[in-house]
Amino acid sequence: MTTRAQVAIIGGGVVGASIAYHLAREGVENVLIIDRAHGPGAGSTGRATGGYRAQFATAVNVQLSLFSRAALLRFEDETGVDPSYMRVGYLWLASKESEMNAVRAAHAVQRSEGLHEVRELGIDDIAQLNPLISREGLIGGSFCPTDGYIRPLEILRGYLEASERLGVRFLWDAECTAIDQRGGVISRVRTTKGDIDVDRVVNAAGPWAARIASMVEIPLPVT
Repeated sequence: MTTRAQVAIIGGGVVGASIAYHLAREGVENVLIIDRAHGPGAGSTGRATGGYRAQFATAVNVQLSLFSRAALLRFEDETGVDPSYMRVGYLWLASKESEMNAVRAAHAVQRSEGLHEVRELGIDDIAQLNPLISREGLIGGSFCPTDGYIRPLEILRGYLEASERLGVRFLWDAECTAIDQRGGVISRVRTTKGDIDVDRVVNAAGPWAARIASMVEIPLPVT
């Protein structure tokens, strides 16, 4: 049996679910999520540790983290699900001057991108922040109080439930086996549960994204 979707998203983890939600919110109709698992959370999302941080050394990663933080702060209002964003902070420790230089260089990038609350720590600061840490051999560190933890499966649930309310459909236990093209344009996704005629396909298969891309002869360096 062949069905139809305006957009088929291959991969029902938190990335695919987020894409489905945002497409539907912007008015895209007939969005379908396809996933080979029996239900939500059986792939990479369910194995995530749930750490959140903005302490990165490259501008693009800091920007993405701050963008994500803004989404976390409005997540419950948008989806009805609490992502359990706990701002307990991330503490990084340095035992060599070269490591402290790397911390300072990263701070310059972070502050330039808007992460102003990050701060350099001395030994006394570390002791005050966490007295259980052995300070032997340490010379300093870095701390950002807005780093912390989230619950990946709750974020997945929020996006899936919100997208379903907006009309997104789901096809679980359906492995993508082939993607057909007509005149160089993707026209059909074949799965173990039937075929789907499509206008667009989003590859959100995570670690398996390269295998999906190879079905349309697109080299994707994901391993």
